[in-house]
Amino acid sequence: MVSERLSEEQLVLAADELAAQVAADPRCARLTDVLVARGGSTVRHHSSGPAVPRDLFSVTKTVLALMVGVAAGDRLVGTHVDVAHFLPELAGPGVARRTVAHLLTMRRGAQTGGRYDLDEVAVHGGSWAARFAEAPEVEEPGTRFRYDNGASQLLAEVLHRVTGDLAAYAERRLFEPLGITDWCWLRDPTGTPSGPGHLALTAPDLARFGTLLCDDGRWQGVPLVNPSWVRAMRTPTSPGGPPEGRPYGMGLWIEDEEVCFGAGWAGQLLLCRPDDGLVVVAQSDPGFDYGPPARDAMPPDCRAPLDLVREHLLEGFPESSSARGC
Repeated sequence: MVSERLSEEQLVLAADELAAQVAADPRCARLTDVLVARGGSTVRHHSSGPAVPRDLFSVTKTVLALMVGVAAGDRLVGTHVDVAHFLPELAGPGVARRTVAHLLTMRRGAQTGGRYDLDEVAVHGGSWAARFAEAPEVEEPGTRFRYDNGASQLLAEVLHRVTGDLAAYAERRLFEPLGITDWCWLRDPTGTPSGPGHLALTAPDLARFGTLLCDDGRWQGVPLVNPSWVRAMRTPTSPGGPPEGRPYGMGLWIEDEEVCFGAGWAGQLLLCRPDDGLVVVAQSDPGFDYGPPARDAMPPDCRAPLDLVREHLLEGFPESSSARGC
């Protein structure tokens, strides 16, 4: 669906209306930032809290997919190589016959719930990747999409091994070139950065990643990620499914032929429209703690800002399943 482009003045008004509705809606009480940019320039940034890095939750997967592209360009990893080649000691059912591409596209075909849910794995101690590698096979790899935090952690483990330190590699190859200096990245007990979530960035810095995605991997004219890789991230690899109910590419949900987005729990959002360089960022402070038990301060009926973005900036789109909660 092609949506009508807003003029600069209309975009400012729409961004202000979006921020005003967020501020007035108690279901959005934990949202801290709404930022709208176009062509690499900030149009509006409404913030209700201090300018600190905030947990991206599953938007971390978008950054992780970009890092796979960087590593592939450096010939450190190949998408059609078996994961067991990189992690030979983790040859469990959740790894065997799985390729890097299966992890990127969330078509690993392994169990994702119960003891293999991220909240359970994160408090058990030891290597998160090792626990996810034990997940039983539920279908042939590559068969269908299944939202899979374990796949993202295994992917982070692969990158951590081939780069020597995933976080340091990301800092050198992406964060520093983008001008990002204020960030943190949670690691598992063995020192591997978390793949499913828990990279923390400020809203303006997250918007830089949106501009990178819009401009085919270039930042201020300098190529940081192979353009074909970024275009592949923005291309559907499956019809997708829950939680966003949209087709899935690699680290990105595909809204339509124009718009893609990364989305995380509690309303984290990085939305991009490459055609005109539109980038929308939303962040929240959910007060999350793994515990155990895991706990947070989110309103029980929280509303995802993605649906408000659709209403104010991408008119005509139906609400996704995210409207039912964050």
